[in-house]
Amino acid sequence: MGEKLPRFIMCFCTGECPGFAKLDLWKLINFVRNELDVEYAIVHPQLCVDDGDNFWRDYLRKGDTDTPYT
Repeated sequence: MGEKLPRFIMCFCTGECPGFAKLDLWKLINFVRNELDVEYAIVHPQLCVDDGDNFWRDYLRKGDTDTPYT
C-alpha cells in the first residue's frame, strides 16, 4: 500500500456567523477536491452539534461493516 492521502472534513455550522459570510462553499469544496491531494472532501452543516457527535460515534464504530450510508 502506498501513502494514505489526507481526508478533508469541514463543519459549516449554520453558516450564519461572520466568518462564513463571504465563503462560497461550492468554490471551496471544488478547490479542495480538484486542487489538493486528498482522498475525499466532505462539508457538513452540523458536525459540531449532537447530529455530528452521533454521526462520528456511528461512523467510527469498529467492526460494523453492515451499516449502509447514503
